[in-house]
Amino acid sequence: MSRNIPHYQPISVPMETMEEVQPKRGMNARQKLAVILLDLFMLVELAVAIAFASKHPDSFTPMFMKSFFLMLIPTLFFGYLAIRRLGRKTEPAGS
Repeated sequence: MSRNIPHYQPISVPMETMEEVQPKRGMNARQKLAVILLDLFMLVELAVAIAFASKHPDSFTPMFMKSFFLMLIPTLFFGYLAIRRLGRKTEPAGS
């Protein structure tokens, strides 16, 4: 019992028409420095939030969450923008 299975030939595409895939680059030194500073800012914000919340022991958790996230969200937003901006390639002055 033989089945009639069609045989497909691979499509040949000339190399000139194929796009080259560029591997993603890692972070440059300025981006790495920004990440380290971002980590330090978050640690300071954590310490400040804990210190602030410890002054209100009856409502420690809500005070901690409110103070920490009010500081953390802008830090993460501006840190994201800074890392993206520092990762851009600089244009030559003559171009």
